[in-house]
Amino acid sequence: MEYSKVDAAHYMVRLDAGDEIVASLKKMAEAEQITFAMIQGLGAVNDIIVGVFDVETKRYHSNMFTGNFEIVSLTGTIDRMKRTYYSHFHISVGDARGMVLGGHLNKAVISATAEIVVTLLEGEIDREYSEAVGLNLVRFKD
Repeated sequence: MEYSKVDAAHYMVRLDAGDEIVASLKKMAEAEQITFAMIQGLGAVNDIIVGVFDVETKRYHSNMFTGNFEIVSLTGTIDRMKRTYYSHFHISVGDARGMVLGGHLNKAVISATAEIVVTLLEGEIDREYSEAVGLNLVRFKD
């Protein structure tokens, strides 16, 4: 992974073959002390785990895929939960036939490269677990 701050509000991140998206972005955000940002990206992956939330059971079900995939969309947020790093990313990937899969990103290993823009946001938010929903929800300050 390599990255550069291109202006006051943006970083450009390049991931290389073998880099894992979630872990790499966490490492970068912690090194740069990023507490609130959004991400967008594209690239190629060959090993992914995505989750789909089951509203009735309040649990994620993981789906694992291996093969050659193009990232159609990588989006999400970096913020805080109880004053520590927290991320919430979603990914959509297309296979060789153009069929798209996706969900909540748990893991994605880069096969060739990925280009990710991290946009810094002003302010601060936190998250709190909601028993009613079963998820860590954005909590706004009063």
